[in-house]
Amino acid sequence: QSEESIIITDAQLDLPGPSIVFVNRAFTEMTGYSAAETLGVSPRILQGPKTDRSVMRRLRETIACGEVFEGEATNYRKDGTHFQMEWQIAPIRTAAGTITHYVAIQRDITTRKAAEAERAELNRRLVDASRQAGMAEVATNVLHNVGNVLNSVNISCYVISDKLRKSRIPTVMKTADLLKEHAADLAQFFTTNPAGLKLPEFLGKLAARLAEEQTAISIELESLSGNIDHIKQIVSMQQNHAGAFGAGEVVIVTDVVEESLRIKASVLTRHGIRVVREYGEVSAIFVERHKILQILVNLISNAKSSCEAFNPAEKQITVRVTEADGFIRISVIDNGEGIPTENFTRIFAHGFTTRKNGHGFGLHGSVLAAQEARGNLKVYSQGAGKGAMFILELPIATSHAPLKSC
Repeated sequence: QSEESIIITDAQLDLPGPSIVFVNRAFTEMTGYSAAETLGVSPRILQGPKTDRSVMRRLRETIACGEVFEGEATNYRKDGTHFQMEWQIAPIRTAAGTITHYVAIQRDITTRKAAEAERAELNRRLVDASRQAGMAEVATNVLHNVGNVLNSVNISCYVISDKLRKSRIPTVMKTADLLKEHAADLAQFFTTNPAGLKLPEFLGKLAARLAEEQTAISIELESLSGNIDHIKQIVSMQQNHAGAFGAGEVVIVTDVVEESLRIKASVLTRHGIRVVREYGEVSAIFVERHKILQILVNLISNAKSSCEAFNPAEKQITVRVTEADGFIRISVIDNGEGIPTENFTRIFAHGFTTRKNGHGFGLHGSVLAAQEARGNLKVYSQGAGKGAMFILELPIATSHAPLKSC
């Protein structure tokens, strides 16, 4: 009466055996063979092209040793269709221990196998989709963060190009040509010629002007080099994020804040935004410096955009650094367009933006980066037109051990 398919065979394992001596009703329903068609016949009638021969060899070796066999195989019904079967075969012994028969319990697992295959395929598709989504998010974060720095790179390149275009170097060449022209009468030229009389004073002013040009270009080149290095670090940080944890270091937070302000200095100056610094005494912390730099550049860029959109009489960004309750807090405060209360719950959501040309990636990436540094990012605003304050909280490390990602 068992619901499981049951076969009993004799103990003759060599061909043409073993022979079936009993099958139950569940067996006939599962295979399509009647009891009359199977009695005295070998169970090999259930095998076919898709039956795994290695499983059959393991079956024979196991039961020949008197052990219980468990496994799965592809069997065939009388009509030629195949099905997946789960098997358990055990020996039947006499009181003396002699094996006289084998009893096999069989279960049709075709439906279960199909479900497992479908689930495996679904998992594969989900993994592929997740991988593609992850690649897209990495690319988006890289492009967004690099884009923030590229604005400053472009301005530095423009400033350098403009200064070179307006440089007084061609005047030096004209002066050299003038001196060559009067090479034979330099003494008279410097003492009687009106141009010669003015030349020493002119050369002094020219030297001072060229020195100013050199200093300005050197400053822009240093800024340009720093911005390019930050771009490389952004890419490297994403590579580390895809593999191992990034490399942390002991940093002075105010130094990182100043670096972020230097990166955006040209943009802030061009838009007439005043920067106010309020730095308290704070401890050194162990973090991934460029990850924090990336967050601050994003916050300063957003504050700039907010001031530009609202356009108050005096556009101002305040950067405040304080320490309390085991955290260092870096606040970026602007007097720009502010944030409506209904946007508080979604401002850090991926893809959310209120800007016409925005993409909603910066703040989302920043809050993730803050969490990876075991910190958090908060926002406060009294409403539209009343500015906003973003606060980056970073834990003060008690040792110089790396802070692992959450």
